[in-house]
Amino acid sequence: MGIIVRVARAIIGRPRPLRCTGCGRDKTAIERLVSGPHVYICERCHADAAERLAETPPSTVLMECSFCGKTGATVPLRADRRHGICGECVALVGQILLEAASR
Repeated sequence: MGIIVRVARAIIGRPRPLRCTGCGRDKTAIERLVSGPHVYICERCHADAAERLAETPPSTVLMECSFCGKTGATVPLRADRRHGICGECVALVGQILLEAASR
């Protein structure tokens, strides 16, 4: 087997690093990363989403939450405006982050 084939197989077979859907940072640059179905959110993007939900009026749009799939008032993730997170999922991610930090 030639070197090109071995390199190609190594690249194709190598899993891509997990990245926050909100900011694009990879797992190595993030303390905590919470996953949803094909989306991930880091502690920084979670705090940003929680802050925008707490604004008066909240910075939300009507779209499907990328974490639970419900359509409603959702905060778009900054780097990837195709994905968003609803208030219920922001609260749940907050609980997950608190639990993980207490371990």
